Amino acid sequence: MNFNVENNTITISGNMVTFENNITKVIEINDLLIVLLNNPNSNRNIDQPDNNIYALNINSDIVWRIDSIINKRAKYDNMYMDGGLLVVIDFIGIHSKIDVIEKTIISRKGYTFS
Repeated sequence: MNFNVENNTITISGNMVTFENNITKVIEINDLLIVLLNNPNSNRNIDQPDNNIYALNINSDIVWRIDSIINKRAKYDNMYMDGGLLVVIDFIGIHSKIDVIEKTIISRKGYTFS
């Protein structure tokens, strides 16, 4: 998939999507671009955007936002691929492994609240 990132804007096949915060990482998986956002004006976790991971398709449509899969308000620090699944890491260190097509959590590890 052809895409270009500049600050808070991603262009996919000529279509632009602009977010309120900067794009720090993009992962392509199964015809989706998974986008991680952050606030470039602060290094403080509290100032980072909530639910700051989006999936976009080739038409630049937002297919899902992370809170539609992980039903909690959280701020995400990083993401990576592991065996065809997306792993997202929130600021308190919980690693959630996600099937991006089925929109399901496969596993979670790290500190959790009961």
